[in-house]
Amino acid sequence: MKKIIFNLFTLISIMILFYLVFDLKNTDRLTENTDKLTENTDKLTKEHTEKNIREKKLTSLLNDKAFYLIESSELKILNEKFQLLSYYLPFIEYHENKTKPVAYVGYVDAKTFKRNKHQIIIVSGYGETIGLNLDINESLNEKSFKNLREDKWFKIDNNLKDISNFQTLMESNRYGVKDILVDGEYLYVVIAEIDLNQNDKCKTIKIYRSKLGDSQLGDGGLNFNLFFNNEECTDGYNPHAAGGRLVKYSENELILSTGDWLNEKKISQDDDNIYGKIIKINIDNPNDFIMISKGHRNPQGLFYDKESNILFSTEHGPTGGDEVNFINLNNNDKKNYGWPIASYGEPKDKNILYLKTHIEGGFIEPIKYFKQKYLGISNIIKIPNNFFTNQANENKIYLLSFLKGRQFISLLFDKNYKLINSAGLGESFDKEYISTVGTRVRDLIFIDNNNSIVFIGEDEPSINFIIRK
Repeated sequence: MKKIIFNLFTLISIMILFYLVFDLKNTDRLTENTDKLTENTDKLTKEHTEKNIREKKLTSLLNDKAFYLIESSELKILNEKFQLLSYYLPFIEYHENKTKPVAYVGYVDAKTFKRNKHQIIIVSGYGETIGLNLDINESLNEKSFKNLREDKWFKIDNNLKDISNFQTLMESNRYGVKDILVDGEYLYVVIAEIDLNQNDKCKTIKIYRSKLGDSQLGDGGLNFNLFFNNEECTDGYNPHAAGGRLVKYSENELILSTGDWLNEKKISQDDDNIYGKIIKINIDNPNDFIMISKGHRNPQGLFYDKESNILFSTEHGPTGGDEVNFINLNNNDKKNYGWPIASYGEPKDKNILYLKTHIEGGFIEPIKYFKQKYLGISNIIKIPNNFFTNQANENKIYLLSFLKGRQFISLLFDKNYKLINSAGLGESFDKEYISTVGTRVRDLIFIDNNNSIVFIGEDEPSINFIIRK
């Protein structure tokens, strides 16, 4: 009897063990299948999102949604009231496009080609180009934009995708267009890309140039050629910090800012390294360039004041510490702005310590820095006094723009370029000097002919006009 019970117990144990093993295999198989299903779903979702973005990039820019009026509102600058007109731009949204800049803006004077229209040129972060005609005798007001969607805008074909690195230009990431410059009959485009002529890890910044054409801009498209073939690679990891702002300096010279790409080495202090610098490029021989200044982190804004031979640079700090730097080009002194040794921002790595003043390291102090975190300073322009009605002519007025700050800040200087509307180097500005615009401001220009400010907004892709009421 005992033997029968023992055998029966053994048989039941074997059956239970068999069941458990079989069930575990099924569970493992089920888990494996679930993981594969999740992986495939994630892959399909990613592919679907990227497909949607690619399709948006390949569709006509001048779609039904393009250039409708988003908002007409009042904006105060230096306590004067202006009208802000915001129109939708048919580009991919900044956040959907994984933080690639929406667009940059330039201006073609009618005198350049002796025609009866001025033109605004816009180049998206992934290299698409469009234009806007402005009648030469037309004052900018809400009425003048009434037919904006019907007959003023036109798409311009270009070959940027063919001659630059297509992948880094078109991918939804931080590479791509960093600035544009209209100079007479030419359009320059600065692009942060990977130079595949060297290797698939060579991160660099290059400049492309096209003639605008002497008839209706865009006839035949824009034919770009490589203008500044910077072959120096950087192992910095973030093309967001590539700098890339380009301005005209003289008849045959341009000025370009380069960021350090958040390189862990002190390349901004290395005279033999092009990154973390502001350089002057000879137009007739672009390989002939000289360093103007060094010790820069990510200078995304430049303005050259030809009247006084002064260059303003705006640049991002690490966490806080955004700077406005004043570069006097009237002397040949060594110009070093301290990065990454000195900064008023906070390091992301607690093991890193910055000098808390620039002067103690023998560096040039900024004329202004911002303690606030995540303002994201972008560009700077000069505003002529006749844009206002109540400003004394002796004041020099500049306008700062911000990305995450979503605002403008007015800077007032006396005739000796002393900042007169700020109590101290890092002190906040009074409210009367801050103009909140409610969108990330990527780029801005002042158009003398129309006495207006034009800027690119990014929370919803937009072109914005600030005009007198």
